[in-house]
Amino acid sequence: MILKRVQVRTLSYENVRTDGEVDQAVEDAVRRGANVIFTTTPKLLLSSVRQAALHPDVKILNCSLNTSYPSVRTYYPRLYGAKFIKGAIAGTLTRDGCIGYVADYPTYGSIASINAFAQGARMVNANARIYLDWAHLRDGGAVGRLQAQGIVYIDYLDRLAASTGTQMGNRHNLALIQTHWGRLYQSLVRRVMEGSWKQEDQGSSAVNYWWGMEQGVVSVLCSRRLPTGPRRLAGVLREALKADRLDPFYGVLMDQSGRVVYGDDAPMPADRILSMNWLLTSVEGHIPQFEEFTEKAQELIKLQGVERQSEP
Repeated sequence: MILKRVQVRTLSYENVRTDGEVDQAVEDAVRRGANVIFTTTPKLLLSSVRQAALHPDVKILNCSLNTSYPSVRTYYPRLYGAKFIKGAIAGTLTRDGCIGYVADYPTYGSIASINAFAQGARMVNANARIYLDWAHLRDGGAVGRLQAQGIVYIDYLDRLAASTGTQMGNRHNLALIQTHWGRLYQSLVRRVMEGSWKQEDQGSSAVNYWWGMEQGVVSVLCSRRLPTGPRRLAGVLREALKADRLDPFYGVLMDQSGRVVYGDDAPMPADRILSMNWLLTSVEGHIPQFEEFTEKAQELIKLQGVERQSEP
């Protein structure tokens, strides 16, 4: 076998925030020979679509989810499997069944992460309750509110931690999610180089890469502070999820109103997981109104936010 070595040259542009800066950066990259361009935030999506129309021979990908633009493909790590594992860890540790969870924004995939965390906790602890708060509300103080309720184990910023005091600094990290961004980018570039990019073309439909533990893009790291039992459990769950032997959204799922939202024997389709807009019965809390979030958060929610579930 003869192995062919292919050299890939990369260009990097930092602090690109406005439409004008995106246009300038893309024009410069194309002029310097770039044929694959990654724009690394959902806020650059519309600028990316405009540039894709101007440069149809250049492959442009945006770091976002569930878009409808066939000219720009999107990519994002699928985190709910890792959240399921951390929920199971928290469920084994809590003594009173109360677990805190601080979410960022009600965007595509984020509600699935909350529900998967709750599913993991309830799998090992039938009495587990997830107390949900949000990091980017106008009044702030999400972690403090949970701590004030006496909740010890809180998942925040993709880290599960045990609170030992009233300050954020007095929290011991027990498990965290690791996203292998380099592996994700390498896999996408390899698709272009090996020709599978063309095979995945869906014509007038958008192509979204939502990769997780099965693709080796996402993993869970456990602290040495974590007892042996939960660490071994995390390893078992990790291997089962990677091998597709375990489904976080198994069985009958009921929302907070008691309505059955899914009960089929088949796995829940990816598009339904991605666009979840309801919370499980084991979650205490709600999805806030748009106006409750900070202005900066509202910018992202306008681009990637899921629609709130209508009241029954």
